[in-house]
Amino acid sequence: MMTARNNMVTVKRQLGFSMTEILITALILAVGLLGLAAMQANALRGSLDSGQRGKATWLTQELTERMRSNPDGIAQQDYITASDNAALCSAAPARICSDYYDQAAGEKVLANNTCNAQQMATFDMWELRCGYVNQDDNKSNLVDFMASTSSTILSVSCETSPCQPRSVYTITSEWLGRGQGKVNQDQNYNQSISLEIRP
Repeated sequence: MMTARNNMVTVKRQLGFSMTEILITALILAVGLLGLAAMQANALRGSLDSGQRGKATWLTQELTERMRSNPDGIAQQDYITASDNAALCSAAPARICSDYYDQAAGEKVLANNTCNAQQMATFDMWELRCGYVNQDDNKSNLVDFMASTSSTILSVSCETSPCQPRSVYTITSEWLGRGQGKVNQDQNYNQSISLEIRP
């Protein structure tokens, strides 16, 4: 009869991890955590840029509705003239055509109700692109919701020159994506949305 000792396979038991195994485990864990952090940063950037796109769409749609409520301003190409005015944001227009709350004065400012079509177009472009600024440098316009108000451009153009009564107008909002870091003056816009309308 064979003894159990002859059939027994000797198995060495491992009593602990070696230093090499610990270092490899730490390296794999570190690489995984770095990948997770990068993925979270990309997801956050995408979420912020998506929010900016939604706000730019809102801004573009707001100008569309204002243009449609001022057909004489469209016919006279006043929105294109105001859009092309490089000094539009340097000062408030001569006529404020809508009531607004002046935070610096702490009171409601009533609109001058005698605005003509040109004044209304200039006011609409100024309010949406530039807006009101109070003593705390807070803006009270739609552009204030964008990440960088100084680099957000709202413009109106026409498919033909000069525009015809039923021409297609293009309203474009351009901005620097929030995930692109510090804004440089020579940096190109990297995000835009355009809406074509036939008023």
